[in-house]
Amino acid sequence: MPLEQSSSKEAFEHNVEKEIEAGKPPKQAEAIAYSTQRANDAEEFKPSYEETVPEQVSAEEIREKTVNGGY
Repeated sequence: MPLEQSSSKEAFEHNVEKEIEAGKPPKQAEAIAYSTQRANDAEEFKPSYEETVPEQVSAEEIREKTVNGGY
């Protein structure tokens, strides 16, 4: 069964249990669960594509602002 992809405490505990059931040593199971938790924590705070793309500016707008002292 796949691991839960979440950064919650419940998902962490579930993932440790699943890894131990799969035959992994407890410390390795915890390391895998922590890694999964960190990866999903980072995903939750990653900005969406729209937030990372700068506004498109046409060449005409750049010329106007340059000539008029906007830049």
